[in-house]
Amino acid sequence: MPGPVSRGLSAGQGDATGGLIPYKNIPALMAYYFGVFSIIPFFPIGIAAFVLGIVGLKRRKRNPIIRGAAHAWIGIIVGGLFGLIWTVLTFLLAAAAIGSTAGGRGVRTASPAPAIQHQAPISRADALRAPSQGGVVAGTLLYTGQPVTPVNPSSLKTLEDRISAYTDELVVNPDGSLCNVLVYVKEGLEGYEFFKPRGRAVINATEIDFFPHVLAVQADQPVEFRNCAGDVQDWIIQGIANSSVSLNQPKPGMTMERTFAFPEVPIRVTSRLYPSMGAYICIIDNPFFNVTGPAGVFRLEGLPPGTYVIESWHESLGTTQQTVTVREGALTSITIKY
Repeated sequence: MPGPVSRGLSAGQGDATGGLIPYKNIPALMAYYFGVFSIIPFFPIGIAAFVLGIVGLKRRKRNPIIRGAAHAWIGIIVGGLFGLIWTVLTFLLAAAAIGSTAGGRGVRTASPAPAIQHQAPISRADALRAPSQGGVVAGTLLYTGQPVTPVNPSSLKTLEDRISAYTDELVVNPDGSLCNVLVYVKEGLEGYEFFKPRGRAVINATEIDFFPHVLAVQADQPVEFRNCAGDVQDWIIQGIANSSVSLNQPKPGMTMERTFAFPEVPIRVTSRLYPSMGAYICIIDNPFFNVTGPAGVFRLEGLPPGTYVIESWHESLGTTQQTVTVREGALTSITIKY
């Protein structure tokens, strides 16, 4: 009488599904699917695929009949690779975010400066008033050179004589302070990003000269060129970092607008019709700047705490620099001498 037929599985037969899908080796099967989905940027999936793949191999080693070795290896290799990639990227992004929050060298956004920084204070008391936001650097520009005798253009007969005689090159106030001096933060704001400038600045062509004589604007801030004279005006704008351009305004009252993308101190502005007319446009890469007026003072408000190089520029007297330390809510007063 024949014996009973064995219905067990041999090592060569695979599991109940023929070895294609190792249902009897669940860790290996899960490792396979987790490994496939580990390409999605979520690092625990890849780690899970790696661990389950190892468990699946161990089960396969203990019971060769259940198969699943290929599935386990796919989970280990694919899941491990992408798990490592997403883990490293996650830690790098977290470190960058922590460094930025802690005030490191990453991109930082300063508090918005006053909308019109280039309008200097009207008096020394105005310049030295208590800070309303951040820190403040303020002070006076003093002229210590030879006395200057101003010219009165109205005493001259012809327009050509008035244009030739009139100059804003060196304007000294009665108290010895200087007009038309640019004061700005030269160094110390690296790594900061600032709000885009609001509003346009205006430079006027009058009958005998340009006004203001020195105009400071932030990079990418619109500048309006306005013909206020009673004649044709032909502007020549001589940039180096920024492109030079000529603007023809055949009618009084015409306006044209330009922007300057790159920091540059200064850009020379002249007239093709009256070459002795002249002005300067200074392009600054931050909003902390002033051009001194009749009071000869400046005020840079809203500065974050830190150490800064403050530079002053005058068309004929050159540049000077001072290093200052700014504290939150404090006023730092300096005097700049030429």
